[in-house]
Amino acid sequence: MTFPRSLRFRLLMLVFMAVLPLLALILYDTLEQRRAAARDAREDSLRMVRLIAANQERIVEETNQLLIALSQLPEVKLGDSEQCSGLFSRLLKQYPLYANLGANRLNGDLFCSGTPLTRPVNSGEMVWFQHAVRAEEFSIGDYQASIITGKPVLIFGYPVKNSGRVRSVIHAAVDLDWLRRFLASAKAPEGTILMLVDVNGMVLARYPEPEKWASRSGLDLPVVRTVMGQKGEGTAEGYGLDGNIRIFAFTTILGTQDNKDVFLMVGMPRDIVFEKANRIFVRNFILLGVVALLTVVVTLKGSEIIILRTVDALVTATRRLSSGDLRARTGLDYRQGELGQLAAAFDEMADGLQKRDSEISASLREKEVLLKEIHHRVKNNLQITASLLSLQMKYIRDPQMADIFRESRERIKSMALIHEKLYRTKDLSRIDFSEYITSLADNLYRTYGADPGRIRLGVSADRAFLNIETAVPCGLILNELFSNCLKHAFPGAAKGEILIRMLQDTLGTCILSVSDNGAGFPEGLDYRNTSTLGLQLVNTLVRQLNGTIGLSRGHGADGRGTELKITFNELQYKQKD
Repeated sequence: MTFPRSLRFRLLMLVFMAVLPLLALILYDTLEQRRAAARDAREDSLRMVRLIAANQERIVEETNQLLIALSQLPEVKLGDSEQCSGLFSRLLKQYPLYANLGANRLNGDLFCSGTPLTRPVNSGEMVWFQHAVRAEEFSIGDYQASIITGKPVLIFGYPVKNSGRVRSVIHAAVDLDWLRRFLASAKAPEGTILMLVDVNGMVLARYPEPEKWASRSGLDLPVVRTVMGQKGEGTAEGYGLDGNIRIFAFTTILGTQDNKDVFLMVGMPRDIVFEKANRIFVRNFILLGVVALLTVVVTLKGSEIIILRTVDALVTATRRLSSGDLRARTGLDYRQGELGQLAAAFDEMADGLQKRDSEISASLREKEVLLKEIHHRVKNNLQITASLLSLQMKYIRDPQMADIFRESRERIKSMALIHEKLYRTKDLSRIDFSEYITSLADNLYRTYGADPGRIRLGVSADRAFLNIETAVPCGLILNELFSNCLKHAFPGAAKGEILIRMLQDTLGTCILSVSDNGAGFPEGLDYRNTSTLGLQLVNTLVRQLNGTIGLSRGHGADGRGTELKITFNELQYKQKD
């Protein structure tokens, strides 16, 4: 996977890397705040359960004192139902903690009640009643729903004696609504709950909504099982009956007369506990995002003004310089710090390159003039030599000797033609060999006085440029092969065609072929080993080119004719010692 490498992207990455530690700090601070909030919630919950347990003990003691005092009143001792009920009714108004005050005969029938009865009530099976009768002492009952009021209550009993014998049992039903009032006065976080759970995991009371959750089993909740398995006080975290995660504190409070434990649990919603920390995190994250966005904008704008414009000017100047424009300059203020120094170094380099280029161009022009003069003089000298041979031929009477002079003259002319092409071309080191073939063939055609109506000439040549090291031997080879065709292929009045081909493939390999449909190459004559100067020269030049030569007979349509084909590659220039 590749990433952008632009300067803008790298600057943005620097901004991102600068923001990362701040983000990490915000996350760390949020975690610390959540830990602190959880710790505070556990401590507050433990404080609440301790206060509730202390209030529970105080209520038990106060209720015990109240029942002792009531057991001494004549209205209670005499068992006067009307007088006793009136008294208890007035006391309930003074003590709102109690859901009811009442008295039961020894058979369990309720004969006195501060709350009006709608039907007969018997409490003979109640734990508090049986213990008070049997042990003749203060007793604690179960957490239950009141038979009379229907409210969750905890009932305490006390025996009423007369003449040393138990005559009845009075009781006080403590309204557990005091737990709700405690939660309200404690200003606990919204959603805080209070639960009483017995040893069987049964929910005795739950505030708020006691009527919805009372008498439901809590054993399905892992947190309840944790509380039941741990004696004393502690904290735990888990799901409540309503499915919300809470941080719980718990303790064991005074149980029933049968010494059964009752577990008091106070749970604060975790989302409420973490609300402040989460709110601070969101606020800090938004602020960080705004700061990061502003930083990005400032970085992009500032970098464009301070850095990128300078860099763009340097890049533009570099591209112009690389494309050959030696006049390219940055045009920047060199006082712009390190980038200014870079611009100054670039402009200085460009000045040096332009100066050096001017010197090289001047030197090349001088050398070009010199090379043209050399080629011109070589061409002139070769033409003078050819002219001298022509003059000498006028005094030669021997036809064989005249042919030798003519062949030598044409060889010199073929070399002079190369220098003429080099002299006239812009590239003084290479010539267009296809153009050279046409010029040389036309010159030889005229020299030997060939009749166009009798001997046709065809030239098919790819546009190939050859250096002088390759062009000179190729020109001499072509001169010899074409001359041989003109002299020997069509004796007498024979007609035919001479075809010159020049091919060059993509790898630079050249194929030069000269063919005719004339008399054909003599049978039994080895073209690689002959006594004639022309073919000896051809083979020598082929070896000089590091090439190969091949001959094929019967080239023409009538089975006659000859084709000589030379394959070679352009020679590389070698510096002479």
